[in-house]
Amino acid sequence: MKKQRVYFDTSVFMAEFNKKDIRHETLNKFFKEVSNLKDIELCTSKWALTELNNRLTKDQIKELKIVKYIKDILDKSKIRTFKLTILDVHPRDHYTFHDFFNDLARDLIKYKTGKDRPGLGDIIHVRIMKNNKINTIITFDTDFESITGFECINLMKGLRKEK
Repeated sequence: MKKQRVYFDTSVFMAEFNKKDIRHETLNKFFKEVSNLKDIELCTSKWALTELNNRLTKDQIKELKIVKYIKDILDKSKIRTFKLTILDVHPRDHYTFHDFFNDLARDLIKYKTGKDRPGLGDIIHVRIMKNNKINTIITFDTDFESITGFECINLMKGLRKEK
């Protein structure tokens, strides 16, 4: 049976990194539920980890601690005891950075309209998910709920929103 691939955005790693974050306990409950599932593949991207570094540095957490945390994820390909697939922006070898930004430009036009517009960082996550044929995101971020075409599981709301 093929596993369902789900994508962790940056907010999941922020909650995991900072044990004092109010979202950390919610994440504990999520991982407890997921531990019984065998048909799920947890994924993230190098972009999510890069964005994590940027966000945590803004919160003035020591840079070395951040770098060690991200390096540990990359070295072990795990979050807690769960295997984590680290995605490239596209699985094709001949997909260039230029191709990525062409796709991103189209996504910006498509998604940066209306009242609840997601930020560029969120649109980059969506492009990586599309390129890797992933249609479910695990997040604490409400901005993904306004993007059509995939399922958003917002851990703070405890709901599944499919568009």
